[in-house]
Amino acid sequence: MFRRTAQIAALLLVIAQTVCAVTLDNSMYSPRNRERSLRRQTNFIILHTTEAPAESSVNKLSANGECHYMIDPYGRIYRIIDSRRVAYHAGVSMWNGRVDLDEYSIGIEMVGYHDRNLSAQQYTSLAALLRELKLQYKIPDERVMPHSMIAYGRPNQWQKRNHRGRKRCGMFFAQSNVRAKLGLKSRQGSDPDVRAGRLVVADPYLQSVLFGGVRAVGTATSSPASLNVRRTPSDSVPAPSKQARSTWKKPNKKNGKK
Repeated sequence: MFRRTAQIAALLLVIAQTVCAVTLDNSMYSPRNRERSLRRQTNFIILHTTEAPAESSVNKLSANGECHYMIDPYGRIYRIIDSRRVAYHAGVSMWNGRVDLDEYSIGIEMVGYHDRNLSAQQYTSLAALLRELKLQYKIPDERVMPHSMIAYGRPNQWQKRNHRGRKRCGMFFAQSNVRAKLGLKSRQGSDPDVRAGRLVVADPYLQSVLFGGVRAVGTATSSPASLNVRRTPSDSVPAPSKQARSTWKKPNKKNGKK
């Protein structure tokens, strides 16, 4: 009787995992995937904003292998690089003295902007994807972090020391109200590299958003269409391929993932 009950419980677990599994779109799987080495450790999930519309973002990210996943304004999740491999998303990065976080992290790009909220569809898809990745890699909530929290700048003509504040990318992911939408119950409370004197603060406003509780965006979600508006005429991204143009559009019965 006990054995039969255990078998039924195992079967129900498999069914539940299958039902909860996210749907991935592999149409923009990066040609760089096979070149990338396997990570030895996975300690962080880094959240980005593309700062560009979907049609240009997906093409650029795929061509260069710049993240593991991208989520478009309609909630479609593109797989760009195998989650076990290194993707070049973190750039010049540091957290608690550890540098080159590409070697220790999974990168998720959200189509959108650091000063504009995401769509409801994006929040739903990102929350589901985070649940799976956190479980798979045993990553605690506080290690799901915005890119702006780990990026740093080297000395330049304006700042004489290594400094935090090089990017505002994804900064609203540090906000408690945004994290609650994603099922994240804890967050980083301070910057260990600034505390230790390895970095100085170069962007006080960003620092207040990341650690001081200042809200960078409102609580209302954006519409998918508004996130596909090109912000400036000088986007430094290549023109989208025909394949990319055909895949970013609003899902329907023929081309959607449902």
